[in-house]
Formats: sequence, structure tokens, C-alpha cells
Amino acid sequence: MLEQNLASQNTYNLNIGAPLAITKWWNTSNDATLYYTDFKSPNLMGLPFSSGKLSYLLNTTQTFSVSSSINAELTMDYQSAQVYGTYAVKPLYGIDFGVSKSFANKKATVKLAANDLFNLRKANISSALPLQDYRLYQKEESRIFRLSFSYNFGSSSIKAVRERSKSSDSEQSRVRSKN
Repeated sequence: MLEQNLASQNTYNLNIGAPLAITKWWNTSNDATLYYTDFKSPNLMGLPFSSGKLSYLLNTTQTFSVSSSINAELTMDYQSAQVYGTYAVKPLYGIDFGVSKSFANKKATVKLAANDLFNLRKANISSALPLQDYRLYQKEESRIFRLSFSYNFGSSSIKAVRERSKSSDSEQSRVRSKN
């Protein structure tokens, strides 16, 4: 089989982001992207090729303050079916979750997090070429658990800004003393 490149790719997108404080303890950040990508080639395997699809991507992150020292975060994403070059890609989606606990006057934090909590992120791909029939199924290791610890060694208080004297300050005080 002869390898060939596609002649052009154009992508147009619109993105809308909406952060929202639902309550004092619940915040959300939401993003929606609508995009159209098309691919063209005047000669691919002896025929002109053109493929394109209107697709969208949705992402929401929910942050919960369970207490003054415990926070939880839930992220969900969904990518609709799309065409990418000669690939027709089925929807892709997943859920991530994490919980953290701070202590030692908020200088230390322990966090437990899980990416792709329900092991849903799987790529299902088929041919976008009429003369080819193939299917690909890819499942990368996407379910990952992490336990992390962080400690801030720096000062947690902001020191007062020192007053600076300017040459004009001393000049003004001399003018005042002469009056």
C-alpha cells in the first residue's frame, strides 16, 4: 500500500466557558466546544477525497468544599463522534474524581485521585474511505489512581509592604519646614 498525505485540513471552532458558583460550597466550571473539521485531497488512492464532520466537546468540573479542610472534585467529559483524516471516530467519554484533605494550618495536603474512574475511555475507529473497510479498537491504560502529598515550606502570611521614601518626600518636608 502506498502511503499518502492528505492535501489540506481546516478546522473552525466556537468555545463557550461558564464558571458558576452554585452555593458557597459548590462551584462548577463548564466548557462546550463546537467544531467542524474537514480534510481534502485531490488524489487519494486514485480518487478525490473529502471528509468533514460537525462535532462537539463537553466538559464539566464540579468542585465541592466538604469542610474547611476537605475538598472533592468531579470532572466529566464527552467528545462526540468525529472524522479525523481517513478515520471515523466514535464518541469518547470519561469521569475523573479526586478528594483532598489539608492539615497543619493548610501547609500540608493529601490527595487521592482517579482518572477514568469507570474505565470508559475507549477509542473505536473505522474507515472514512468508501473503498476500505477496517475497524480499530484501542484501549489505553486510562484508569489511573494517584495518592499524593504536598507540603508548603514557605511563609503563609504576606509581609507588610515597607514604606519607601522618595527624593520628592524629603524635598517636600524641607519646603514644609521653611514655611
